[in-house]
Amino acid sequence: MNKNQCKICKTCRLTVLIVSILAAAIASWTYANGSYDKITDTSHSKTTKSSLQPYTASYSIKKHGATIALLSYQVKAQDSGWHITTHAKPKGLAALLTNQTADEESQLAVKQNQLLPLTYARTHSKEGEKRNIKINYDWTKKQADYAEGTENHTLTLQEPTYDSLSLQLAMMQDLSTGPDSLQYHVIDDGKIEVQKYDRVAEEQLRINGKSMQTISLQRQYGNKETRMWFAPELNYLLVKMQKYRKGKLKSDLLLNQTDIAQP
Repeated sequence: MNKNQCKICKTCRLTVLIVSILAAAIASWTYANGSYDKITDTSHSKTTKSSLQPYTASYSIKKHGATIALLSYQVKAQDSGWHITTHAKPKGLAALLTNQTADEESQLAVKQNQLLPLTYARTHSKEGEKRNIKINYDWTKKQADYAEGTENHTLTLQEPTYDSLSLQLAMMQDLSTGPDSLQYHVIDDGKIEVQKYDRVAEEQLRINGKSMQTISLQRQYGNKETRMWFAPELNYLLVKMQKYRKGKLKSDLLLNQTDIAQP
């Protein structure tokens, strides 16, 4: 494998990382034909009937200005909660050099207006091989069974503790209360960690030709940093995300389109 191919493969692996921490919110608007039409400790997230609606959305993941991957996700309402799925695949030159894909799925219950994840699964497919991660939550015992390949162990939970997908709904809900920072217990890489997101500023951005006011958050961890922009006018939808390492921009995520079910 030459150096250029090696760089592309690293970029595709970065796509999986982006999927795993993606912070997204539920939108109350529709994007169609290039224009938007508006539809009308924080770790204890609560939902309301008006805040969450079933939806689909898609994003582009860019590196050095070129689109290297596409991310799509879907949120469906269930009788007692929510079902979330995502799919990431390479695009452009990356698609010519690898067929890697990443799929995630999470199911949540709503108990006394609080989001509680029930199951989580991620499958990373590469050249016909699959790497699987599964989490099963037991809130009665306050524990979660974590399985990755041949590794299996049990984690002790605090209520609530999220995975990378259920975290997204919690962030959306909490942002509507106007906090200066958000903090969560999250299962990541087989262990529970505390993730803190600080509110930085309010900024005016242009997303697909539309100007909108956004709230920017940032999370710093080691020599890495994640910056996110959410649009309050769109029910705190994530419209942009950037990932940095040692102060250098590594990748961008930008909203392409979304379709929201009417309440």
